[in-house]
Amino acid sequence: MPQVDFYVLPREELSARLEFVCRLAEKLFKMGKPTQIALPDQDSVKQLDQMLWAYPAEAFIPHSCDTPSNSTPNAMELIHLSVGSTPRSDAGQGVLINLCPSTVEAPAAFERLVEVVVKAPEVLTATRQHFKTYRELGYSIQSHDIAH
Repeated sequence: MPQVDFYVLPREELSARLEFVCRLAEKLFKMGKPTQIALPDQDSVKQLDQMLWAYPAEAFIPHSCDTPSNSTPNAMELIHLSVGSTPRSDAGQGVLINLCPSTVEAPAAFERLVEVVVKAPEVLTATRQHFKTYRELGYSIQSHDIAH
C-alpha cells in the first residue's frame, strides 16, 4: 500500500508547483528512486522539461519525457515526465508525483504518491478530492506545510 504525501505550498501560482517538483525530483534522483511525474498536458511536460535541464543552476536533472513522437521512456533515466496519471508499465515500486486534476490510476503500482498543492482554486478542489479518494482507499496520508 503506497504512502501518500501532500505538500502544501503557501503560494497560489501554478509555477510554484513546478519549482517545488524540481527540488523534489533532484532529491529523489540523488536517492536513486524511479520517479514518474504526471502532468496534465504536453505544454506542462515541455515547461517542466526545460526547468529540469536548468535545475539546479550548477547542474541538471537527467530525465526523459513523453512527447508526441516518443512515449517510450529511456530506461537509463530515473525521472520520467508523462501526460496523465496512468502508471508506466515499468513504473515498478517507485514514486509518482501527480500534478494532474485526476487521481492516480492504479495507485498501488507505486510505493509512494506525491501531490503538490498550491492555493489556486482549481488545484485546491482537485487535491481535496484526491485526499478523500486516498483516505477512502485506506492509504497512509501525510500532509506537509512548506514555508517556501
